[in-house]
Amino acid sequence: MICRLQDIEINDERPFQNCKLGRKEYADILETVVSFYSNGCVLAINGEWGTGKTTFVRMWQKHLENRGFKTLYFNVWKHDFISDPLVGLVGELQYLDTSTKVKSKLATVVQASSKILSGMFPALLKGLIKKSVGEDVLEVLEKGTESASEMFAKEIEDYTNKCNTLEEFRNAMIDLVESCDSDKPLIFIVDELDRCNPSFAVKVLERIKHLFSIPNVVFVLSIDKKQLCNSIRGYYGSDLINAEEYLKRFIDIEY
Repeated sequence: MICRLQDIEINDERPFQNCKLGRKEYADILETVVSFYSNGCVLAINGEWGTGKTTFVRMWQKHLENRGFKTLYFNVWKHDFISDPLVGLVGELQYLDTSTKVKSKLATVVQASSKILSGMFPALLKGLIKKSVGEDVLEVLEKGTESASEMFAKEIEDYTNKCNTLEEFRNAMIDLVESCDSDKPLIFIVDELDRCNPSFAVKVLERIKHLFSIPNVVFVLSIDKKQLCNSIRGYYGSDLINAEEYLKRFIDIEY
C-alpha cells in the first residue's frame, strides 16, 4: 500500500504543465488578489490535508517568479524545532536577493531581530527559577533584589524598549523590501503551519501579525483551517474558544 506519492515535477517555464487538476486558473486569480493588496496582507489558502496544497503553492511560486514577483517559501513544520519562528522567517530572507544593497539591508533586519529575541532571556530565566525552587522562593528573591517601585519602573522601561525595537524591525524590513527594486509585492509563502505543535503555530501567527505587517509584503498561509483551529484550542487548553474568530485577527483574505 502506497502511503505517500512522489512529488510532482514542476517545470520551470510551465509550472502547471503536470497539474492534472487544472489549477492554473486559480493561480491566475490569486495573482490578481496579491497584486491588488500591495499595501500588505495575509492570504490563507484553505484546504483539507491531502488535497495538494503544497504542490499547488510550489507551482504557484514558480508561476509568480516567472511573472516578475519576488517570492520566499518557508515550510514551517520542518523547522518547528527552532526556539522562535522569527529565526526561520528572517533566515529565509537571505534567499531574497544576492545584491550587495539587499545584503546590507538584511544585516540591519538581522540586527533588529536579535534585539527582539534577546528580550526572551529574562523571562526564560525567571521561568527556570520558578520551576527549580518554586513560586514562593522566587517571590522572596525578587523582593530581596528590587523594591516594587523599582520593578515597576523597570517594566515600563522594558515596555518602551520593546516597542521601539519592534518599530526598528519593521522599518528595517521596509527598507529591505524597497531595496529589491520591484514594483510588485514580496510574496512570502508559509506552508504546513497546521502540522506544527500548537505553541509554535500560534507564535508564527503572532510574529507575522506584529512584525511583518508592512507595505509590499503579502504572506500566504497554506493551511487546513480546521486543523489549525484545533491547534489553537490545544494551545489555550479549551474547546470553548472560537478559534475561527481568533484566526480572523491574523488572516485578511481566505481562499
